[in-house]
Amino acid sequence: MLCIYERADHKFEDSEQLGKRGLHGVAHLGLRITDRQAWLQTVQTENLDTYYWRYPHSESWYVNDPTGWEIEVALWDDDQVRFD
Repeated sequence: MLCIYERADHKFEDSEQLGKRGLHGVAHLGLRITDRQAWLQTVQTENLDTYYWRYPHSESWYVNDPTGWEIEVALWDDDQVRFD
């Protein structure tokens, strides 16, 4: 289970502002999938607006949750995670 909450009293700072303070922020959450067809069916069923990107060893779809957080859904070629 993953629980995420938002603090109403917390002031948002973009990554540039955080960088000036020597900090970094979470850009997005990434989830790994293994069934492309099931994911594409979910995209269609839920009418999700996605941004697709092909990487050297994987493909990713990016979606935003209702509050604006970006979520990456990644499918690795041959189900092998690698970064070479």
